[in-house]
Amino acid sequence: MRLIRGFDHHLFLDRSSVEVFAQRGRYPFTALIYPDVGSDGLYLRALGGNITVSDMRVYRLSSAYER
Repeated sequence: MRLIRGFDHHLFLDRSSVEVFAQRGRYPFTALIYPDVGSDGLYLRALGGNITVSDMRVYRLSSAYER
């Protein structure tokens, strides 16, 4: 198993997309998502190994649309 320390990822989620900027934007990733109605959680997993999240901050973003 290869141990990697110090990943820096920024995740932006909305109702239909997820954007990930890994290693300070060096590796960007965007995907459309189709969550179930009423979904309100976040699930993280590592393929082929384990992960430890040492720091996570969550911020609520304002709507881009005027109401």
